[in-house]
Amino acid sequence: MARSEDQAARGHRLMPLAAASALALACALAFGRVFTGRAPTVRLAVAALLAVAVGWATERRGLVLATAASAVGLLVALTWLVFPQTAWYGLPSLRTLRAIERSLAFVGQQARTQVSPAPAFPPLAMAATVAVWAACSSAYTLLARAGSPMLALLPPVALAAFADLVLEDGVRPGYAGALLLAALAVVLADGLRRIRQWGAVSSGPTERRTARAVAARGVRRVGALALVAGLLVPGLLPGFRAEPIVDLSGSGGGGAVRLDPFVSILSSLNRDRAIPLLRVTTTEGQAAYWRVLALDVFDGTAWTMSDRDLEEARLYPSPARLPSSIVGDLAHGDPLRQRFEVLTDLADRFLPMAYPPEVVDLGGASVRFDPELGLAEAPDPLEAGDAYTVLSRRVIPTPEELDAVRFGPPADYGRNTFLPADVPDEVLAIAREWTAGEPTPYRQILAIQRRLVSPEFIYSQDVRPVADAHAIARFLTEAKVGFCQQFS
Repeated sequence: MARSEDQAARGHRLMPLAAASALALACALAFGRVFTGRAPTVRLAVAALLAVAVGWATERRGLVLATAASAVGLLVALTWLVFPQTAWYGLPSLRTLRAIERSLAFVGQQARTQVSPAPAFPPLAMAATVAVWAACSSAYTLLARAGSPMLALLPPVALAAFADLVLEDGVRPGYAGALLLAALAVVLADGLRRIRQWGAVSSGPTERRTARAVAARGVRRVGALALVAGLLVPGLLPGFRAEPIVDLSGSGGGGAVRLDPFVSILSSLNRDRAIPLLRVTTTEGQAAYWRVLALDVFDGTAWTMSDRDLEEARLYPSPARLPSSIVGDLAHGDPLRQRFEVLTDLADRFLPMAYPPEVVDLGGASVRFDPELGLAEAPDPLEAGDAYTVLSRRVIPTPEELDAVRFGPPADYGRNTFLPADVPDEVLAIAREWTAGEPTPYRQILAIQRRLVSPEFIYSQDVRPVADAHAIARFLTEAKVGFCQQFS
C-alpha cells in the first residue's frame, strides 16, 4: 500500500513536469520562427527543456537556491548552445564570459536592424536563449510553486505572440494548436493537483476506477471542444487579420532608416521591398561608390569604428574645404561633383559621398570631418527633403603606381596594423604562406585576393557568424564558406 502511494506521489509530481515541458517545447517552436533554419529552433527547444528540468530538480529547495541554480543552468546553456567554442571541457570559461560581454554590446543594434526571420547571430541567439529560459523557468515556478496555471501560461504565450508580431507571416494553426494543447495540459495538471487535495471521493477500488474513467471521458471531451473552439472561433470574429485601428508598434513606413555597420547587411539584402534613400546627381554623369562609414578596428571577431560619433573630429564651416588623407603621387584624379537629395528620414548624421571628399556644402550648416577615416557628419540626422553638395576627387591609381608603394614599420601606422592578441598564430602563418615570394605589398594583397576568390572558397549569405577569433582560422582551414565578416 505504501509503495503504491509512493508511486502515485511520484506520478503526480511528474504531471506538472510533463505539462510544463510540453508548454516549453511549444513556446520554443513558435518563438524559433524569428530565426532562419531549423538549428536555432532546436537549440531554443533544448534550452526550454533544460530550464524546466532545472526548475523541477530544485522545486523543493528554497527560492534563492532555485534561482541561483537557474542562473548557473542558463550560463551552461549559453555555453553549450550559443558559444560552444569557448567551453572548457563543456563548462563555461573566461572566454565564455568575454563572448557574452561582447554580444551584449551588439544585441541592441542587431535587434534594431535585423529583419525577421534573421540568421542566429550570437547576440540575437544569446538574447533569444535568455528569453526562452526566463519564460519557461518562470512558467514552471508559477505552476509548481505558486499553483497558478493562468499566470504560468503568460510568459511562453507572450514569446509566441512576439514572434507573430515581428514576422507577420499569417495564420499559423499548427503553432496555435500546439500552444493550446500544452496550455490545456498545464490546466489539467493543476486541476488534478487540486482534486488530490480534496481527498478520495470513493472508498472501494471499483468506485475509484469508475470515477477516473468518467473523469477521463469528460476531460477529453472538454479538451477537444476547447481546442476546436480556440482554433476556429478567432477566424469567425470581426476584425480578424485586419489592420489595427491605432498602430502603436512604431514600425510604420515613416520611421527613420538607420545604416548600421556593426551588424550583418543580411537584413538589407533580405528586405521584402526596396527603400529609396537618396537621389544622387553628378555633373559629369559618372557613378561612384557612395561611401558612408569606415570600419578601422578589428577585435578578432567584428569590424567597428574607433570614433563612432566623430567626437574627436574637427568642425568646419560650410562650405567646408576638407583636408585629404591621400598625399604624394596618388593624390591626383578628375573632380566629381555630386548633389545628394535625401528621400527617407535617416537616423544617422553621416554624409554619403564619393571618397575622398574635398568640399562639402550643407547650405550653411557646419560639417564635422575626420581626415583619417575620410568621413563627414552633419550636425543633425538627415531628413527627407535635405540636400547637400560634395566635390570629390576620383583617385584611381594604376597598378604600376600601387606596385611602387612601400610601407614603413607597422608601429608607424598605429591602429591600422593592430591585431588582437587572441587572433590565432595560424592566421599569420597562412598569410605568409599565401604571399611567399611576392616582392611588394601590392602583389601580396593580390595574392591573398586571388586565393579568396578562387573556387576553393565560397561566399554565402547563409553562414552563421561566430563571436570568436578562432572562427577566422576555421574559415581559412576547414569551412572555407563565409560572408563579409570572414572575407574582410
